[in-house]
Amino acid sequence: WSARGGRDRRMALWAGFVIETAAGKIYFAGDTGFHDGINYRLMAQRHGGFRLAILPIGAYEPRWFMAPQHQNPDEAVQGMKLCNAAFAAGCHWGT
Repeated sequence: WSARGGRDRRMALWAGFVIETAAGKIYFAGDTGFHDGINYRLMAQRHGGFRLAILPIGAYEPRWFMAPQHQNPDEAVQGMKLCNAAFAAGCHWGT
């Protein structure tokens, strides 16, 4: 889901994608929570691994409320390993 205002829920698409380059594949995970690593495992299965994974890290506290929406730094490291990325960079809106 997405929302930036009171009446715009589900009006934008937060998406991940893969770019294939001569130097290797780049995985942009989009804006997501960790969800037990299911998306990372799926990406490793589909693509074998990545040269670079660009992973969302931001707005993750308090965990009881934000875990489904945003991952924390520890989860991003787990995601990097699960998707078989050689390198990772953290990103998030406004950072």
